[in-house]
Amino acid sequence: MPMCPWPAPRHARQAITVLILLVGVVTDGGAFARTLLLDVVVNDRPTGRVGEFREENGNLRAAPRDLRELGLDIGAHSTAGADGKIALSQIPGLRYDVDHKSQLLRITAPAAAVAGTIVGIDSSDSPALRAQSATGFLLNYDVLGTRERGRIDVSALGEARLFSPWGVLSTTGLVAYGSRSSLRTTRLESTWTYSEPMTLRRYRIGDLITGGLAWTRPMRLGGAQITTDFALRPDLVTFPTPDIRGETAVPSTVDVFVNGVRQLSQPVADGPFSVRSLPMMTGFGDVVVVVRDALGRERYQNLSFYASGDLLREGLSAYAVEAGLVRRRYGLRSLDYGGAAGSATYRYGLAPWFTIEGHGEAGLGTAVVGVGGVVALGAFGRVAGALSASRQGGRFGTQGYISYERRSPRWNIFASSQRASAGYRDVPAIADRSALRFLNQAGVGLTLNGMGSISVALTDIKYSRGARQQFVSGTYNAPVFLGASLYLTAFASLRDSTYGATIGLALPFGPQITAGSDVSVDRDGWRASVQAAQTPPYEGGFGWRLSNTEGTFTRREATLSYQSRIGDVEATAAQFDKTRGVRAGARGSLVVINGGVFPGRFIDDSFAVVDTNGQGGIAVSNENRTVGSTGRSGTLLIRDLRAYQPNRISIDPQTAPNKTEVGRDVVEVVPSDRSGVIVRFGVEPIEAAVVTLTLEDGRAVPLGAQATLEGTGERTVVGYDGQAYFRHLKPDNVALVEGPFGRCQATFAYQPRDGVATIGPVRCHRR
Repeated sequence: MPMCPWPAPRHARQAITVLILLVGVVTDGGAFARTLLLDVVVNDRPTGRVGEFREENGNLRAAPRDLRELGLDIGAHSTAGADGKIALSQIPGLRYDVDHKSQLLRITAPAAAVAGTIVGIDSSDSPALRAQSATGFLLNYDVLGTRERGRIDVSALGEARLFSPWGVLSTTGLVAYGSRSSLRTTRLESTWTYSEPMTLRRYRIGDLITGGLAWTRPMRLGGAQITTDFALRPDLVTFPTPDIRGETAVPSTVDVFVNGVRQLSQPVADGPFSVRSLPMMTGFGDVVVVVRDALGRERYQNLSFYASGDLLREGLSAYAVEAGLVRRRYGLRSLDYGGAAGSATYRYGLAPWFTIEGHGEAGLGTAVVGVGGVVALGAFGRVAGALSASRQGGRFGTQGYISYERRSPRWNIFASSQRASAGYRDVPAIADRSALRFLNQAGVGLTLNGMGSISVALTDIKYSRGARQQFVSGTYNAPVFLGASLYLTAFASLRDSTYGATIGLALPFGPQITAGSDVSVDRDGWRASVQAAQTPPYEGGFGWRLSNTEGTFTRREATLSYQSRIGDVEATAAQFDKTRGVRAGARGSLVVINGGVFPGRFIDDSFAVVDTNGQGGIAVSNENRTVGSTGRSGTLLIRDLRAYQPNRISIDPQTAPNKTEVGRDVVEVVPSDRSGVIVRFGVEPIEAAVVTLTLEDGRAVPLGAQATLEGTGERTVVGYDGQAYFRHLKPDNVALVEGPFGRCQATFAYQPRDGVATIGPVRCHRR
């Protein structure tokens, strides 16, 4: 019997006692054993629950889940027996006493054995939201045409997507045509994807990219893949967070501050409490917990932490397994596949401070295996390392990797080195005919407390084919005046005379218009540019962009764009030195769903079609932001939904047409990624009237009488003065009325009109 969520009232104790006697049994050894249903009190606090316990030889046993629901922390030292139950005597420091007469169990437990109040939401224990997907088809397109020196070129990027509850089948491709070249088509990717948010798994068949780690190289395959994808649970915190626990003697309020910003505030009962799933960013930070009792007395707890997305929470794992044919010359050839290959990647959080990693791959005559790990260094950041080995025929090679990272609100530091021996070959090296010899990277960033931020980075890379490359780069950004910002970027090669630098100023003029100017210099010379632009409003409208560059070359551009619900268009007139040209483009989508065809803007991820049952002109909002109104068909296409998260879509009942009734005005939907959902609102057309009903003696039908409309079965309750409200009337109507007076029948006519009609008085004749 599961845990009962209601308290055991005193008048039910005798019934519980009888039940206990009925379920008592005698064990094979002759010892008396019975099942007890007991009201539970923990540390003198009633739990308000009745628990199921097994009593054998004076010892109590219970299921682990039932003990957790009672607020007990059973700990790692308590193991369940063959019957799946745990002896209460196994929990360290716990004592209990059973009052059989009152059917009461009193438990005295130390703080370590009491789970206490949970502050915040522990998403790791909550189930995944059930994602929805309708069945339909989507076509995304991005078309660009140019005319220059009498030559016309047209290119288009397209995506065809078939979505359903059984997954998403999509294909992407390029089409190009020129007045001086033939028509060319190139298929990019064709993949069927099925996702399981409950298990965090994705299944792919078709073109895919293998999973990898910081010290491995991904490759394109045509085959099958099973992988862990934490994007299926956006609410899940995958990296370790600070373990914050405390105890209060009286009911109090707990406030949690992260880097000086209050993130949680929650009342807690007396006893222990724990803070779960803090909303926090990765990097170094400080947590302050303030416990305030009813008298205003405060206690503080300070904790420094370092959170890294490269670490997995203890006990959490992720993997990727794939196999297929190696894809070659992607973007150039549609069906160019080579030999077979496969790979497997695994990560596991062994402890809050350590995540182990492993990777293996084989194909094209080579095999690679490697192991690595990520270690948290407390407030000093994190370090990662790996070692892998390869074999190609009789040739062996090794590769090593090490990296360090520390991020904080003021300083960011990163450094890594990856080096391979001359004989090391992974599968991408065989496919590309170029093996990585070494890759060294380092960077540092500093926030200057109101004076902007500065960063410097160094990259040193060498492949088996090609020269060694070394680059150093730097950036500086700072606010100056009136919302303007100054920026400086520079780079230089340490192997040749390549260099470049840009200094510029960006100034906003309101929420949509920006202007700026910059000066650039490189080994070819210098250039000065000015530009101004207005972005189109999100709900639709015009935008423009003007720019002029003078110096080693001359470039002038003027662009006019228009953004609407059915797509975006753009036209540009340009001049480069003495060459003039024009280009025009269109970008949007076409959706087939719910028996309709909907043109719209380019759709990257999830979307919805709002259906108001044929009622047009109703304003629709997504997360309280108006996104449009339903058309004459009573539908509206909404893009930019968040996959696997609740999306609040609502309609404004005040904009509904006359003689309609809105059943609900808010719907929360959780769409699958790259899929569409249908959101139906109960907007019903009505022919309504208030009918005044009287008895044969002229008195009003009493309050509370039931009136039923023949034909439609609509039922309503008679109100004051015999008034009844009907919503689905016909030209001729018969209403059957029942009340303390008996039964009667009223017959009346209805003539459609604007608003709610008033009819009567109508006499109700006894039947």
